Amino acid sequence: MSERGLTLDLLINNAGINISGIVEEMPREQGRAIMDTKPYGVVDTIQAVLRHMRERRRGTILTIGSLAALVAPPGEACYAASKDALEGFPESFQYETTSFGVRVCLAQPGFVRTNLARRAVNIPANCADYDNIRAAFKQRWVAAIDAGMPVSEMAERIVNWALNGRRFRRSLGLDAVWAPIAKQLLREAVFFSVARRQFGI
Repeated sequence: MSERGLTLDLLINNAGINISGIVEEMPREQGRAIMDTKPYGVVDTIQAVLRHMRERRRGTILTIGSLAALVAPPGEACYAASKDALEGFPESFQYETTSFGVRVCLAQPGFVRTNLARRAVNIPANCADYDNIRAAFKQRWVAAIDAGMPVSEMAERIVNWALNGRRFRRSLGLDAVWAPIAKQLLREAVFFSVARRQFGI
């Protein structure tokens, strides 16, 4: 970048894929693909640009986490695991960059209105025992995303915070704020029971 006269002030780690499915039916290569994209893709990208920011003593590295890391939704085990990894990595990594003027921050958006659920790869259904559960997961996942915050609004809020904020972590969207609080306040068995009812299982 610097060789071409370009500078990088803001890196946004937002790449990701989702492959919804039952764990027992999840092909090995599909689960690995999620983890290769995030968190490993995030690590690779940061390593590619960090030297430029460190040498210039400025820059912001923003990683897009998810509510799914805090409250893992049914039917999204691999997706939730990949987002959970994005919680720990930047939190640890940010200690390394503070003295160089490089800010590391983590956004935790709730549901965002995208085509993520509808365009997710369909995993072959090979166990009839899961038929009802599988259908309920898909229906609820699509409905939750459809009810999420519009993409443009969420993107604007995240970027404005990354450029002007000071905190390491911020939850965006009412669901991202209240769902983790409910998880903390309710007894574990009660919270899981509520989630099962919401997902029709």
